[in-house]
Amino acid sequence: PQGVRLVELGPGRGTLMRDLLRAAAPMRTSATVHLVDVSDALTRVQQEALAASTWDIAWHRSFDEVPDGPLLLVANELFDALPVRQFVRAGAAWHERLVDADEHGRFRFVRSPQPSPAAALLPPEVREHANANAVAEVSPDSVALAARIGERVVRRGGGALVIDYGATVFAARDTLQAVAGHRRHEVLADPGMADLTAHVDFALLARAATQAGA
Repeated sequence: PQGVRLVELGPGRGTLMRDLLRAAAPMRTSATVHLVDVSDALTRVQQEALAASTWDIAWHRSFDEVPDGPLLLVANELFDALPVRQFVRAGAAWHERLVDADEHGRFRFVRSPQPSPAAALLPPEVREHANANAVAEVSPDSVALAARIGERVVRRGGGALVIDYGATVFAARDTLQAVAGHRRHEVLADPGMADLTAHVDFALLARAATQAGA
């Protein structure tokens, strides 16, 4: 159909979209390209990478800014970079894992003193059946984004391809990690100097999208 929105969320250095546009050449007269990124620096890199393109390309700060129309969306290693909330089971209750500082000013993980009502964000399969001292995590931003994408696909047609590291079943797990120089790094050491990432809960993304009708 006319007016297709070819969208990439978190397009990095623009390499994937550059390749994708070569493969999508037959769509040139019916589609427009939309890159969604919150980084000014990466946006400039993407603009340079796609400078020779003859496609109609626009940049946006959020998915909600992408104009209405049929959607073909790709997100490669985007959801693993969205923030997670972690919870630790103590008895029948879940306490949130928080960040504190010790007497020397070094960051450390602590548990919330009281059970956290935010644990309701966890899927019931995890919240009710996890073992004692289990760690579970959820990404509210990921769930919300998957729901918005699903709603858009249902309403206007199209599809979305999400490529990432993660699992396809609900489970309690601690996957939060930091990477610096292609090596594992202490999560709370050198804030701002390492990439923080967590495995994607594809089961939760699928549930959010299907509940939106996709």
